[in-house]
This record gives sequence, C-alpha cells and structure tokens, in this order.
Amino acid sequence: MRSPYENRQVMREQLASLAAVSHRENVTIRVVPFTAPTVTSSVQPFTYAGGPLPQLDTVQVNNAFDVSFLDAIAQLETYRALVKAMRDVALDSSASRSLIHTIAKEM
Repeated sequence: MRSPYENRQVMREQLASLAAVSHRENVTIRVVPFTAPTVTSSVQPFTYAGGPLPQLDTVQVNNAFDVSFLDAIAQLETYRALVKAMRDVALDSSASRSLIHTIAKEM
C-alpha cells in the first residue's frame, strides 16, 4: 500500500504524462471542469469510435459486469448528442493543459 505522499507523486507523474502527450498532433485532451454545467447524470465510462462513415460508428459502454457495444442508429444519436454536449462545456486544449499543470503543481 502506498503512502499519501507516494500517491500524490504517482498522480503528478500521470498528469505530467497527460500534459506531454497533449502536444502530439494526433492527441486532443479537453477537461470538463467541475464548475461546468451538468451534461449528464450517467457515470458509466464509454468510448465513442467514429470515422468517415457514421454508419460504422460504435459505442463501447463499460459497467461493473461487462462491456456492451452499441451500433443502432438511435443509440449512436444519443451518444453523439452526449459527446457534443461534453465538447460544448469542456475547456479548449490550451486551457485544459494549463489546468492539468496547475493541478500537478498543487499536489
């Protein structure tokens, strides 16, 4: 078991890693701050995999017991709307990177 100091150090390293990869051309990191309006009450993590053909998009939903893959048009529309809502309230890439650095310094 790690000490609180070790936990903070691990978190600082993870935040530094996020900040470093956020400079890559193919990576975008945008933070939804706690002060942002509520987007959804859903707490299930999900991955939206989209591409040039929207008909082939897929959503992977993780829960405590299994993983589900969703590809029905109605389901995709729901998750597209959720992703859009999150983008609308998220900080831009530069502000997100700045917030990550600030949090790392405060730890």
